[in-house]
Amino acid sequence: MSDPSSVLAQPAWLWGLLLIPAVLLWRYYTRPQRQIGKEQRYADAHLLEWLLGTQDGDADNAWKPRLAWSLAWTLLLLAMAGPRWGYKQISPFRPKAELVVLLDISRSMDINDISPSRLGRAKQEIEDIAAHGAGIAIGLIAFATTPHVVTPITEDHAAVLHQLPALSSDLVRLKGSRIVPALERAQQLLGQRQDDTSRHVVILTDGDFADNREMPKQAEKLATENIHIHVFGFGTLAGEPVPAGAGLALIGADGRPVYSSLNEKPLKALTKAGNGFYIRADYSDNDTRALIDAVLADADLQQDENRPTRVWNEYFWLPLLVAMLILLRLYWARADTRADR
Repeated sequence: MSDPSSVLAQPAWLWGLLLIPAVLLWRYYTRPQRQIGKEQRYADAHLLEWLLGTQDGDADNAWKPRLAWSLAWTLLLLAMAGPRWGYKQISPFRPKAELVVLLDISRSMDINDISPSRLGRAKQEIEDIAAHGAGIAIGLIAFATTPHVVTPITEDHAAVLHQLPALSSDLVRLKGSRIVPALERAQQLLGQRQDDTSRHVVILTDGDFADNREMPKQAEKLATENIHIHVFGFGTLAGEPVPAGAGLALIGADGRPVYSSLNEKPLKALTKAGNGFYIRADYSDNDTRALIDAVLADADLQQDENRPTRVWNEYFWLPLLVAMLILLRLYWARADTRADR
């Protein structure tokens, strides 16, 4: 099979051919103007060819090296353009893996003890997951007191990223955060699987939950269905007051500002019960890569019949080989000329 419209992978490289007439015109208009009879007064005979710009040979044979250089340049550009013809149609392999992201959007996630804020940093983690998790189907659930499915499980990561700017604590009407209902919703989203699909949940939160005691039991329930639970923690151990808007802090029942800090202990217990791992989120991509590696570790590969891919027969090496031979010949010709002098 062949496709005439795709004979060259990168045809834009051929614009470089315009340099050939440009260089030839430049050499023509900048060549020394020889005045016969006068130059001998100021230079020795063996230096005249360098003075007059004829060291490449006499004028009658000057076109030969120029033609060779032009041909070599053309062949190099052709190699860069990527000549190819004939291809095979194959179905690529992708991992049989699903990942549900639980994003905490409670008020405490607005704290900016990490930059730009806990919630802003969590969104950046989701962007990293989408960037590194090629082939992994991703679903997104935002939660505080109640969970809401933002996007179902999909391989269209752009659809997940498209929803991120709209997610904020302004969508939450009730105070507090509960993780158990979010885990139950993730379990429903992943569904009952009888095949060997790798299923994982990652929670992006500061751990400020009202139902910490119930978490391990729910995690164990998911673990019995071979659903792994991982957690990225956001915030500092010192913590800061929970913002209530307009630069004010949230006031508790005792009349004092409500503080929130990264609560790691229950989060670690949650991941232990859920056969996953806990990691404090940082600004590198080590946490994201650890998650992707964990998802892919127990995922088998399957052929994706719905996304056939063309594998072309590449022939860039042919013009490259000829160009190298021409350049080698020019080099030896130049060396021989200098040796004769």
